[in-house]
Amino acid sequence: MLKLIKNHHYAVLLAIIIGFLSFFPQVYGVLSMGDDFQGVYPLVCCTDETYYLTRAHDVIDGHGNLGNPFIFEYKNIPALQFWIPDYLMAKSSVIVGGDIHKMFITYDLIFPIILTILTYSITFLLTRNKILSLSTAALLHLGLFLNIFTRSPSPQFNFIFFLSLLFFLIRYLQGRDKKWIILSTLNLGLLFHFYTYYWTYFFVLLPIFVFLSIIFLKKELSIKPFIYSILGALVIAIPYFVQLYRSSQLPFYEETLFRMGMLNNHFPSGTLIVFGGGILTLLLLFLLWRKIISINPVSVFIFSAVISTIIAVNHHIITGKYLEFSSHYRNLSIFIFIFTSAYIVSALLNRFDFKFKKFVPILIFISVFIFSLPHVAFTINRQSTVEKLEYDWQRYGGVFNWLNENTPRDSVVYGNREFSKLVSAYTHNNVFYSDSVLLHFMPSDEIIDRFVISNYFNNDFKDLPNEFFLKNERRIWGISYVNRFLKQQSENRIRNLIGLDVVEVERLPQEEIKKVRDRYTEISDMSFKENLSPYKVDYLIWDSREDSKWRLPKGSLKEVNKVGEFVIYEII
Repeated sequence: MLKLIKNHHYAVLLAIIIGFLSFFPQVYGVLSMGDDFQGVYPLVCCTDETYYLTRAHDVIDGHGNLGNPFIFEYKNIPALQFWIPDYLMAKSSVIVGGDIHKMFITYDLIFPIILTILTYSITFLLTRNKILSLSTAALLHLGLFLNIFTRSPSPQFNFIFFLSLLFFLIRYLQGRDKKWIILSTLNLGLLFHFYTYYWTYFFVLLPIFVFLSIIFLKKELSIKPFIYSILGALVIAIPYFVQLYRSSQLPFYEETLFRMGMLNNHFPSGTLIVFGGGILTLLLLFLLWRKIISINPVSVFIFSAVISTIIAVNHHIITGKYLEFSSHYRNLSIFIFIFTSAYIVSALLNRFDFKFKKFVPILIFISVFIFSLPHVAFTINRQSTVEKLEYDWQRYGGVFNWLNENTPRDSVVYGNREFSKLVSAYTHNNVFYSDSVLLHFMPSDEIIDRFVISNYFNNDFKDLPNEFFLKNERRIWGISYVNRFLKQQSENRIRNLIGLDVVEVERLPQEEIKKVRDRYTEISDMSFKENLSPYKVDYLIWDSREDSKWRLPKGSLKEVNKVGEFVIYEII
């Protein structure tokens, strides 16, 4: 191991630098707050961080199944999304005394290092050129994904297993050592439990590779290990399919999938991925034809990997099931494209001899370094800067502490929107409603009811313009209609290119808006207590600064404490 590190010490150094660039700016951001910091951490990457922190906190609270980390009534139903990464990461927080927020910051040091080393290692296997491999790792982890790979578990933790599977497969192809195919099998099986878009990609890649191997490699490569690997992975994936079946039996299964963006559609998508993959496919075919790249197991694998990006992003052409946004295949496709580009550059350098050949990798590295500087500067500035809203969140620290110390686990809290976003990530409490509740199995009508009731003291929906509903669309209907609209826009661009008539689709159905308005009328005619009666709700948190216009029904509430600007009521 020491010899390996010594031989690739620049790669190790780059990985450590990237890890510290991910880690220290956010530590600095917290420290810069001084006494203002009350335990509510600023966001590092994006708002999805709070969602993943909530899932991790729910594991700590004893709900490892992650049925619904927000809503009490749906705690024990099957999970909609992958849950093992959240479980593993939450349980490992014992290393830092059970503080999941500190653990997530620690991951931002550890995991970028691992990702960088894996990226370098894969490129080195393909090129045997250290400088090209450094350039690839720097481009991907400094120039493109430095900010994105600070969010755990997805994509930060999950992507480790995408890259490790690529590494295992290439190692096997280069040496035929059985241990690598065994590791590949285990890795592929785990991907079912980690991330949908990764295992679906590999289940396109491997059959294509097997097919092309039969045609071009003949006796040079046995396909049996890959067949056994696919079958073995499916065995490991059995718990995933069992849970999928259990989920499909829920009465609100179909409507939840629609709310999550599932569409019945056969029209092609992923224009940029198809374009990039198409260019590389043609280039590889030309290089193979001119024998600049020889036909061997690795080149066939690379060719298969590129084609698979095009097919994976368009799997719905066959299945008819269009998953939420083709952009979820973007990250893995970019990695595949850049690995392929490094492989092509290496092949060209090996094939042709010219005066300054040895300086080409150095020039590429310098270019990557210059290209990466703006993104590095942006990321450091973003992660080290605490926004005004994040300072304001510190007001919640005292309330969160009180709830953790004085309320039973899994009690339910009613509060305003901003408070409800965070409470489940920092306490053992559930919420009546939060923006992310619809990311799990629930009846859509109940989500509408909870949304309306959560605004009981705020607005008269009858007088609100349609712009309000567009602004709050994801909070009410999830990404069902936005995904449908964006998919149709993408489809129409393709239709224009090939001379077909465009298909117009309503941005947000008026009947759905009317449904919410009508429901508000019904709810507004009932008392607050009557509206809450079908649900478990234990506490109401009144923010006297932000919610000064609320007219609270004192007869239904019992004041139990005041914490700063907040009044805590027990619901009678």
